[in-house]
Amino acid sequence: MQVGESLSEGTAQTIRRRVVERELPGTLLDEYIADHERRNGPLPEAERQRARDLFASALGQSN
Repeated sequence: MQVGESLSEGTAQTIRRRVVERELPGTLLDEYIADHERRNGPLPEAERQRARDLFASALGQSN
C-alpha cells in the first residue's frame, strides 16, 4: 500500500516532503564521500563519522 492510498493527499504530500527532507542530506553526503573515495582512495571510518557530524551540524540536525 502506498502512503497516499489511506491518507488525504495533503497529508501524504507532507509526509513525502518530510521523508525527503530527512533523507536527502544523508544521500548527498554519501555521494560526496563516494566521489572523494573514487578520486583519493578509502576514507577511514573515523573521518567518515567526522564528516557526518560536521554535515549534520551545518544543517542543524542531530546525529
